[in-house]
Amino acid sequence: MLKTKPLNDLLSQSISANVSSALLFTPSGSLLATGTSPTAPSAKKSRTHAALAANIWSLYSRVASSGAVEASLPAIPSTNVAAPSSPLETSTDGPTEALKSLTLELSDYNLHIQIVAERVLLCLIGPKAASGSSRSSLHSEGESKSAKSGGGGGSGSGSGVVAGSGLGILKTQAVALANYLDGELRGFELPDGI
Repeated sequence: MLKTKPLNDLLSQSISANVSSALLFTPSGSLLATGTSPTAPSAKKSRTHAALAANIWSLYSRVASSGAVEASLPAIPSTNVAAPSSPLETSTDGPTEALKSLTLELSDYNLHIQIVAERVLLCLIGPKAASGSSRSSLHSEGESKSAKSGGGGGSGSGSGVVAGSGLGILKTQAVALANYLDGELRGFELPDGI
């Protein structure tokens, strides 16, 4: 049996400046547990986010399992083996590895989906630009120097390290939470109807 109250509490602990919502759901989009900030959306919006994340996961999983990603990448010629003449000849002998995680950078939000257990997915959603509280003093000094010298200006003009840090932190938190949940959910099986 899945106890949702402790799961909701655990997911709520992951809420920070870089994570606004944490969802545990099935590949079919059924919401199992959620953790959101006090200013985050309602339960209805969490169910919508879970359904959309499940749809995104399904689409990318299908593409990854078909081998389309590998086929679209350019072949790297090796000195010992002749390069294939076309991407169609780059078939693998074994099955393509299943999708384990997916990170997307959207216009306003970052999204990370990761498999936790069989038929259980974790999704962390965070703002594209986190609040300044998580920035290091070195980055803050660099930004203030560029602002004083007339460099920079509009939103998104900070250094690439600071702008992308929210995505890295989101992914790191998701991996740590997924590893913990993997241990806690070991042996758990969802009923067939969910």
